[in-house]
Amino acid sequence: MAGVGSSAAAAKRVVVGLTGGIAAGKSTIAKIMKSFGATVIDADKIGHQVYEPGTKCLADVVDQFGPSVINPADGSLNRRVLGDIVFNPEEPENLKRLNSIVWPHIEESICRRIDEHKSGVLVVEAAVMVEAGWATKSNDNPYDELWVAWVDVKTAKVRLMERNGFSEDEAMKRINSQISNEERLQHAQVSVETKYESLDGLKRRVAAEWTGLVDRHGLKALSASEMVAVVDEQNNVI
Repeated sequence: MAGVGSSAAAAKRVVVGLTGGIAAGKSTIAKIMKSFGATVIDADKIGHQVYEPGTKCLADVVDQFGPSVINPADGSLNRRVLGDIVFNPEEPENLKRLNSIVWPHIEESICRRIDEHKSGVLVVEAAVMVEAGWATKSNDNPYDELWVAWVDVKTAKVRLMERNGFSEDEAMKRINSQISNEERLQHAQVSVETKYESLDGLKRRVAAEWTGLVDRHGLKALSASEMVAVVDEQNNVI
């Protein structure tokens, strides 16, 4: 079955910013939306690209934090070393310095890709969309809606420890380095809590929000029964 809403959405472009804290389930929501017909831009992947050897971004990072952040074997970024530096609670300015270097490069790349996408539902998944001001600025804001994925701190901590192999302390450093759920949610048009007992429950929630999205923007309105059928049919997508 073709992605639901893809043909209906072809007549216009709707850009959704999708954000949330670490381990909040953003990527899972993005995959579900992709199965419904959306095109997804992953800002994290773009972030990896702007750090590639030979880029100005990587050179600027080395200038700020020293050669220890580079893997000597291939000249690539040593993310664990850089992570230890910027997530050091005794030097909180380090993360701000890194963000001031990297965020403009990522935003520029995202905006180019948005401009290239002329129709359909486009989802930009980015953890720092609110912090960086990409979807909250009053001028030149390309986003039609901001969706926020969220989960309580305890659940996020457990997910990080299980998924990334972090200690409890490492997980909490990552969580505490970000803005709170409340700060993100005050900018949201749509909020999706991802603490579900099953993936199917989350899919059905996203399906309901997708129905609202296509209705709000004059795309094809989908009935609840149609969306449930799609969720059931694509149960193995994620």
